[in-house]
Amino acid sequence: MQFLLIIGGLVVMVLLCEKFKAHLPFPIRQIYGLWERFAHVVGIVMSTMILSVFWFVVIGIYAVILKCAGLFRNRVHSETYWIPSEPQTTQSMERQF
Repeated sequence: MQFLLIIGGLVVMVLLCEKFKAHLPFPIRQIYGLWERFAHVVGIVMSTMILSVFWFVVIGIYAVILKCAGLFRNRVHSETYWIPSEPQTTQSMERQF
């Protein structure tokens, strides 16, 4: 219970510092600036970790399921999908776009 009170007090202090940042005394403003930089770095690291775990777990499991289901099988074994065609008249090439 005491831990939650300490955390709550710190949250209130940070919110008040953010609201009155321009009016803070110099040492507190410096400490708060360091805290902001530290929190930004922690946010970058945590978001990278969370997105990496999401990518490898969720998308990886989805890819394995699709591979097992056989949805990535090539049914047509062709070297090219080009269909040769000859224009019938020169008017058929007039407005290509």
